[in-house]
Amino acid sequence: MTELLNSLQAKRVVPLVQSDDPKTALKISEALLEGGLDVLEVVLRTDAALDCLEAIAKEFPNAHVGAGTVLSAEQSQEVIRRGAGGYERFFQSPGFEAAFGGG
Repeated sequence: MTELLNSLQAKRVVPLVQSDDPKTALKISEALLEGGLDVLEVVLRTDAALDCLEAIAKEFPNAHVGAGTVLSAEQSQEVIRRGAGGYERFFQSPGFEAAFGGG
């Protein structure tokens, strides 16, 4: 089992980080990490969400940083580029379409 799955199994909580400002997102993430939550989901609901995601992934490389509310294949590629989806990282979509990467 991966570290991400171990953490999810142990803590069973994935806090959502939503901010219009990367500095604020970093402060929120730091507080969550200090509180023992090492899986963070940055929701793509603000204009600055991708900047927040990138800042968190760079600042906290040992955290499991993912993206939520990924609505298109283009967004999935961008969140991967910005730091989600790599080793021990993730992203989720509220819906599924075969063209989105499934069969």
